[in-house]
Amino acid sequence: MTFQTPTPRRAASPPEVRMVFSENLRQLLQAGPSIAALCRDLQLNRTQFHRFLTGEACPRQDVLKKICDYFGVDGRILLEPLSQIQPLAGSQSDPILREVLLPEGSRPFDDYFFPDGYYRYWRRSFSSPGNYVSGIWRVRRAGAVKHVDGWEVYPYAIRSGTRRFARKNHWAGVVVQAFDGVKLYTRAESETVVTFTFLEFGVPHSSFYLRGISVLARRHMAGASRMTPLLAERVGTGRGDLLRAARGCGMLAAEALPAQVRQALDSTDLF
Repeated sequence: MTFQTPTPRRAASPPEVRMVFSENLRQLLQAGPSIAALCRDLQLNRTQFHRFLTGEACPRQDVLKKICDYFGVDGRILLEPLSQIQPLAGSQSDPILREVLLPEGSRPFDDYFFPDGYYRYWRRSFSSPGNYVSGIWRVRRAGAVKHVDGWEVYPYAIRSGTRRFARKNHWAGVVVQAFDGVKLYTRAESETVVTFTFLEFGVPHSSFYLRGISVLARRHMAGASRMTPLLAERVGTGRGDLLRAARGCGMLAAEALPAQVRQALDSTDLF
């Protein structure tokens, strides 16, 4: 009996790899943001990004991860055409998951109601009764999907009396348009807990805020809550606006909240 040795697959040359990635990137951009918006969101150099598009260069590992996370794909876009890439099990492309989160016939995004950009939010603390949490959302469209992500700093210092915090917690999710508002499904990278948030337009006597509720999908824990009212306000487009908003984020006492925010969060009407 004789055995045939399989012919080894020829490795792609560097120029071929660059052209595969270039074509994949062009396809992803067709239904996505402008190059200027993408480079701004990912903090990429536009000249370098154009070199990716023309097949002159390949991205570093950290840059590739940024691009993959932005478009909801993985590192295979560097070597395989998009048409040949099979979705990973349980990924955003999983048919059941897609049907639950983004069913066929979903309402198109109302960008006037919830445009891309940065938002500051306030809510009651899930784990510290009597306190409140404020943070920043980043909302951006990636093709047919709208993403939301942000960071939360754990309020407990590494050592008492220091300002060094234990770690930052990055979370991310998707935004789904509803008939009377928007729904946000998010999960922290370091946890399996999912948060569901629903927002509708307007607080009585104010047009600046979105209001709603946020629900934490986890088991009951003594002294902690799993549902809280929430308010969100779009941050101005200037860097100074974002820095001012960011400086006010973190764990807050009731006295640190704007009067209108505190009144809305303490109201029972949202439930």
